[in-house]
Amino acid sequence: MHDPSYIGSHNKKAVDRHGTCFFQFVTDLEGHNDTHSIDGSQILIVVDTTRMPYNNNRRNTKLFKFNPVLLFPWAERVVRQDAKLLRPRMADYFQHPEVDWPSEEGMPIDYHLHFNRTVQRFGTCVSFMGLPHDHHAVLYSKRVDLKAHCATIAEAGIDRPALSDGLDTVSAQCSIYSKLYEETETNNSTHKSRVFHTNPMVDTAFIVWDMRSETCRTFNGNFGCLWLNEIHCYSDRDQVSFPQVVVSSGLELASSSSYSDRTAAMELRDRVYVNSDNVPLLHIIKRSCHWYYRSMSRCVSNYREEADRPASSSRTTTTTTTDGKNKPPIKQGDTTLRVAVMVAGTLQRYMLDSTVKQLISPMVRTEGNIVDYYVSVTTASTTPYRLDNLYMKHIQPDPIVLQNGLIPDPIIIEERIRKCIALEGLASVGELIIQDQIDIDSNPLLSARREMALMDHPYEDPDLRFPILDTRSKEIGRRTANANRNLLRLYLAMQTLWQSAVGREAEEGFRYDFVLFVRDNALWLDDFRLKPYVSRLPQGDVFVPRCDARDPPMERRELNDHFGR
Repeated sequence: MHDPSYIGSHNKKAVDRHGTCFFQFVTDLEGHNDTHSIDGSQILIVVDTTRMPYNNNRRNTKLFKFNPVLLFPWAERVVRQDAKLLRPRMADYFQHPEVDWPSEEGMPIDYHLHFNRTVQRFGTCVSFMGLPHDHHAVLYSKRVDLKAHCATIAEAGIDRPALSDGLDTVSAQCSIYSKLYEETETNNSTHKSRVFHTNPMVDTAFIVWDMRSETCRTFNGNFGCLWLNEIHCYSDRDQVSFPQVVVSSGLELASSSSYSDRTAAMELRDRVYVNSDNVPLLHIIKRSCHWYYRSMSRCVSNYREEADRPASSSRTTTTTTTDGKNKPPIKQGDTTLRVAVMVAGTLQRYMLDSTVKQLISPMVRTEGNIVDYYVSVTTASTTPYRLDNLYMKHIQPDPIVLQNGLIPDPIIIEERIRKCIALEGLASVGELIIQDQIDIDSNPLLSARREMALMDHPYEDPDLRFPILDTRSKEIGRRTANANRNLLRLYLAMQTLWQSAVGREAEEGFRYDFVLFVRDNALWLDDFRLKPYVSRLPQGDVFVPRCDARDPPMERRELNDHFGR
């Protein structure tokens, strides 16, 4: 807490902008007697380890982790986050480069807003983050479940014996839980079998508690007590005992028509668990929002959907404990720029791999800029302008996004995109919208224009003359009307992404220096550099690429719209 490189900037921003209280439980072995961290954001609560019940501080940490009712009885909302979600010392990363330290990018600035997007939105008493489908969590298993997580701990314990104070106990605990699961399946015990079968695996580094009602205070207290009981009897790995605690609490996965395949779908979506009276009590955020993917604050729910924010008099308490560290950000230069990359189009044409490698990576890795990626793609097919051209029958989708060219559940696509963008900590996802199609018919401005068009040309397609005007023949007119509808969908999607970026600027208190608009099918063949455009700023505010390679060459009035800024 005395090292300025350990604490990320988002904590101070949260305190200054939203009145959040950060309490951090610490040891004071060197006798500093400080009350605050070096940046002033953390109110330090010094713990006398000689009065704690366990020799291992990983176990002692759980007493603070699962006791919000006792520790903060005056708080209406409590957010518990590990110290590893702060920025770490650079030395920690270089000493242990094999560890995938989380990053502060994507952590919420407004904790009230995060509360509204989780507990408030789903009407529960507590919210957890789903365990990510990452090799650090489940090795290379195809599923995120207890068996895979136990195998991961066993594998990691070979090189990191301090991972737990009892690796043998972890193994025995996993075996006991696995046996219990198999017995309940055999005996067809519907309650326990159903809960275990839905694999409620979570990352306990970030927990949101609602303390405003007696119902929630009682549930949260009992849930924490049951959890501490499992930890006291077995291992200190609380993620291992979580499924058993859910069972002991009598919770079941809420029925939902969206779970057509409950076994597979639940791993990818937000989950709500209810008691025997069907009262929602526990929420698990979909795993693709995990901080490994660097966009937690914008992923949890769409910013246009959250409930009203609490009154300014309400305060959020955030507690952190020093039982972990995280990966440092990429070193930024003196001329660090904040860049938004916006892509809109269709999933069949969408190209991601080259965008990451040749557009985003050079801007981040080489130039040290901060990049946020905004994308809106539709899954439904549309009628292209050149439908009759032979090459339109040979479109090859990006294999990273669409394996075998098939469009699976859109939420699977979302997770693939988030993983790819977060690769090596390159960028954050500012907005990710995957939908069947974009409704332009309900747009009031377009409806008014269509009415005017029908008044002037009652026997024409109302979309024939806007935004492109080409009436050379009936066939060209038909193609132009289809192209106009596609363009209107495209720019309506761009407008939505723009509004999302403006919303993020307001929420987190920054301004983008550049916004790049990129076509969905742009294929980057070489590394992109932003620096040349910075040096040319006095010459203009908007840049578009020239296209001198076309035959015939472009006219002076034509624009290459594959990308621009």
